[in-house]
Amino acid sequence: MKKFFSNSAVITGIFLGAFGILLGVWGNPKNSGLCISCFMENIAGSLQLHPHLRMSYIRPEIIGLILGAFLVALLGKRFKAEGGPSALLRFFMGFYIMVGASIFIGCPVKSVLRLSAGDLTAGFAVIGFIAGVWFSLQYLRGGFSLEKERSVGTANGLMLPVFMLFLLYALLFKPQIIVFGDKGPAAMYAPIWMSLLAGLIIGGFAQRSTFCMMAGFRNFFIAKDTFLLKGIMTMFLVAIGMAFGFNYFHLGLNGQPGSHLAHGWTFLGMFLVGGVSVLANGCPFRQIIMAS
Repeated sequence: MKKFFSNSAVITGIFLGAFGILLGVWGNPKNSGLCISCFMENIAGSLQLHPHLRMSYIRPEIIGLILGAFLVALLGKRFKAEGGPSALLRFFMGFYIMVGASIFIGCPVKSVLRLSAGDLTAGFAVIGFIAGVWFSLQYLRGGFSLEKERSVGTANGLMLPVFMLFLLYALLFKPQIIVFGDKGPAAMYAPIWMSLLAGLIIGGFAQRSTFCMMAGFRNFFIAKDTFLLKGIMTMFLVAIGMAFGFNYFHLGLNGQPGSHLAHGWTFLGMFLVGGVSVLANGCPFRQIIMAS
């Protein structure tokens, strides 16, 4: 069992690559089988926090990620509610991460999935993200750090999993306070239980492996540590294999789903995501897992 978990980053990468393509095949937006920033925007729309119906749907994958990570942490006696310091700074970090992801139209995980499906525009995003990670490491070496977190009441740590249960109820029973779009990305979704299961599996392994796109490159730059980097490479290779297997691979720059040709902005957007993720100590995917 110990040897099994020593390869947990690779296993997480396998599930991310496989489900990242399968969810797109099963009905999620093309080349967006799994995307933290896009799916969070969809959930915000369903809660009427923005007016764009075409981006309004409760994504079961996010619910699964959080509940899966929570349950594994609880069963493994790793659940520990912490928080408190630098709240406003962390809020603005989250804001700018979402701004950068919106410019690219995707999070770091989606950039790898898009590239694995042949979308060459995502290559500029991957390069920008890695460059942003390297750039912000200079701030860490210069002494930047957030205040040390402190333990808070267990009830605080339960708020997010409980909220996910409410979202699952809302997804299944559709109370009037929830809205769903019937056009655009909101109308594209995989079967609920498949999406939820995929999230549960990925979230559980991600909690155990501490999988993080940013940390994979950061740890390599700092100490040549390849534990998480192997998981990222595994995700990419598995996703390529799945894309070819399901006739999902289409190589090119033009006409790729959910993309644009402003490559400079793509680079800068993901540069911002990578840089802020270093300062916040986690990419969007990792922030979801840690919050669980």
